[in-house]
Amino acid sequence: MIRRMCLVWTLILIPAVALCQEERALSLEEAIKIAIERNLDIQLQRITVNNQALNIDNALVAYEPVVQVTTGANNSTSEPATTTQGAAGSTITTNTNQLSANLNKSEWFGFNWGLSFANNSREDDADDSFGKSFGGSLTFSFSQQLLKGFSLERDVMRNSEYVAESNLAIAKHDLEIRINSVLQQVEEAYWDLVSAIDQLKVDQESLDLAKQLYDQNKIKIDVGTLAPIELVNAEAQIADRELAIIRSRQSVRSAEDRLKSVLNLPFKEWSKTITPTDDLSIGDVKTNFEMDFQIALKNRPEVKKDMESLRQANLDLKVQKNNLLPELSLSGSYTLAGSALPQNGLIIIDPDDDPVPVRVDPSNNEVWDKILKAAFPQWGVQLSTTWRPFNKQGRVNRARSQVSLRQTEISAEQNRILIMQDVRNAIRDLEANALSIKAAENSVRFQRENLRAEEQKFQNGLSTNYEVSQAQRNLSDAETSLISSKVAFRKSVITYYIALGVLSKERSITIK
Repeated sequence: MIRRMCLVWTLILIPAVALCQEERALSLEEAIKIAIERNLDIQLQRITVNNQALNIDNALVAYEPVVQVTTGANNSTSEPATTTQGAAGSTITTNTNQLSANLNKSEWFGFNWGLSFANNSREDDADDSFGKSFGGSLTFSFSQQLLKGFSLERDVMRNSEYVAESNLAIAKHDLEIRINSVLQQVEEAYWDLVSAIDQLKVDQESLDLAKQLYDQNKIKIDVGTLAPIELVNAEAQIADRELAIIRSRQSVRSAEDRLKSVLNLPFKEWSKTITPTDDLSIGDVKTNFEMDFQIALKNRPEVKKDMESLRQANLDLKVQKNNLLPELSLSGSYTLAGSALPQNGLIIIDPDDDPVPVRVDPSNNEVWDKILKAAFPQWGVQLSTTWRPFNKQGRVNRARSQVSLRQTEISAEQNRILIMQDVRNAIRDLEANALSIKAAENSVRFQRENLRAEEQKFQNGLSTNYEVSQAQRNLSDAETSLISSKVAFRKSVITYYIALGVLSKERSITIK
């Protein structure tokens, strides 16, 4: 009796606690949207994608121009080295100033060029010194690789950029795989919650039937057509059904928590009761192995990853073959230079006297006037080569690239076989679960008819209390099997779409 009262109070308190909680209606579409925005696994993979995108910018750094500017001033004091520089014991002070700027840039086809500018001034007080002088130059230089480090194939010359782009594509395919995995977790958790709620309804219906039988037994006992001992079996059935309801309620809460965890709902949302708005409706999914396999080869992110890996392996082999070539480079420079020195001149102070010799100080403008007029051009061209007749390291690297390419090809072929198996298994499960639903529906119909027949026979005294209880239990088991079959079918649809690589498309999700 105490056990019975505990069960009754539990059944009363659990719904009362549930009523105190705020409910949140949630459709499958809304659940998917929340998961895409909040799921931590997806957020982590998006960070990986963004990091790979930065690697592309990092690969382009090699083609950025580099500017270097240097300026400085120097002052030195020394003794004369010769008698023409000054008397013994005197000092010579020298001041120099310089300014230089360089612009260098590398191009993707192995061409490097630079533009440099230099300007300086010098002044000292030695006896034999010209005084203040200026100098400057403007130089264009270049180098071009002709064998190693040069190729007409753009991907070979810009391999670091192409590899970075390929890694970004692989990261995006990994993101799609992660999203598919999360979508599968969300949908399975959602349908598990729906099935738990439906199972609770089945258990409640079973309890109602047990109570109905109990009431019928009491009536028969009261009129003397049934022994009082038969009431014990009815009470036991009610207690068993009440225990099943307690367990079903717990299953509902557990399924609800699993869904909240996958959705990564904020803490305040965990106090709300989720009420699914979608039911276990079953649609028709048409399959065709040959067509489905081709769709999978076109859409599966694993296949796309294999294609990127093959692209990288082929590119690495091309690069290693290029590295086996001798080094041959063409370089050259063209310089425009100029200088300005003090000059001797004559100045007439008095027309009646002879001209007086003077020194005319130079100007920095003279330097750049000579440079712009190309007064003193200088140029040079050279061709240099370096050849390693054995180059064992290069040959080893090429051999490794060939092995890596073959491994990648075999791995891609293995994945094709696995994808084919995935598609076949997904179709097989889909068809089997569709048939199991029909069988379960027939079983429910037959068990319901059987229960009505047993109840009719029981009313006429042709059946026992045990047989009616067993018919009720069989109906409950059949309804449970139907729910399980529908859930299995919904999950097999998800697996089928994943096998074809179209789950994101079916759920209208764009991978960015």
